[in-house]
Amino acid sequence: MSKNVIVIDARYAKVDTKKFNFGAFKKRLAKLELPSFQTHKPNYNKIARTCKPYQKYKNIIVIANGGSRTSALAYYQALQTKRNKKDVFFLSTMEPQLITELKKKYRPKDTLVMPISKSGTNLDVLEPLTAFWDEYKILPVTSPHKGTLCEVAKKRKWDILEHPEVGGRYSGRSECAYGIAYLMGLDIKAIDKAANIAYKDYGYRANLKQNQAFLSALYCYLLERKGYTEIFAPIYSFEYAGFLPLMIQLIHESTGKGGRGQTIFGDMAPESQHHTNQRFFGGRKNVLGFFIVNDRFMQQNKMANKIPEDLRDVPLRDGILSDIHKVPFDAGLHFDYQGVRENAEARGIPHIVMTVKDTSYESVGWFLSFWHYFTVYSALLRNQNPFDQPEVEAAKQISFEKRIKFQALKD
Repeated sequence: MSKNVIVIDARYAKVDTKKFNFGAFKKRLAKLELPSFQTHKPNYNKIARTCKPYQKYKNIIVIANGGSRTSALAYYQALQTKRNKKDVFFLSTMEPQLITELKKKYRPKDTLVMPISKSGTNLDVLEPLTAFWDEYKILPVTSPHKGTLCEVAKKRKWDILEHPEVGGRYSGRSECAYGIAYLMGLDIKAIDKAANIAYKDYGYRANLKQNQAFLSALYCYLLERKGYTEIFAPIYSFEYAGFLPLMIQLIHESTGKGGRGQTIFGDMAPESQHHTNQRFFGGRKNVLGFFIVNDRFMQQNKMANKIPEDLRDVPLRDGILSDIHKVPFDAGLHFDYQGVRENAEARGIPHIVMTVKDTSYESVGWFLSFWHYFTVYSALLRNQNPFDQPEVEAAKQISFEKRIKFQALKD
């Protein structure tokens, strides 16, 4: 089934998996419980009941960080042609100038504010929330049983959309992301159905030698051992570029431990070609490529270059403008991708190519599931816990202590 939705081409990865013990790794997986991001069953009816009264608002300000933000942001961009016309702003900072401008742009009577925090104690959510909670309608996504955000909601008699016990960065098919997606008019059941089907292809019980999420993680792991510590991910799709923040968070928080783990960076392409190709081709030789392309651009959209007669003889590189006359935009995008990939091949730079069928609900669900399991396997291959992030908490505690000291000096 994955062959119809996502195709991985690793011919140019330049790794040998013959020495890898697939049997031993399979035995490790057999002892593990399925991840909560797969076993969780979102309550569609509860999402609809909780969110429906707020559907009247034209604007939504989502106050969230990390996994509380990245999956919903990915849906917002990837499924832009399917969502409603609500203006959704993802606020991830307490920067006063920005908040002032948002309050000028979004009037309280037209705007819903959604603070999201699983623990309910994230200061980077609570602090900007204080600028809105006396004037705006608030719908928090948090635990209904504990945490500061929960207690504030109870005192203010706000409704709460329950954040399940699924780690934020893996919460793409939970109430955390689906609540916002529902308000955007998206078909959350369609996304969820596709994601669950994909989990069967990518999960622990699948044949490892045919499991594209595992194999991709294995290729990257083996390349890291050869010195390729960084992954450059140019995404030749405006829609799927919305997933990049989620991909970065998944990989960095899950595998950046004990002095190991790869750094992933990228951008929407061809924009990435205009700033990072120089690094990819001319910098340190420690970067592998992970190209992501949308197969839709091979379907020859009718939009094409139209060069007027009087301009066709204007010089362009080694030719003239008429050389690109009637070349479809989709084809031009594909040629840009081919230029970078073929240059990487010529220079011996290892790379992987992911081709996604389109930007349907089905493909977006599969894409989400791929990166969930790619991340889990990446951590397990390095003998790491895929679900913790110990270094994140230390910085949060230091910042809180500095606030307490500031308050003491102020008093």
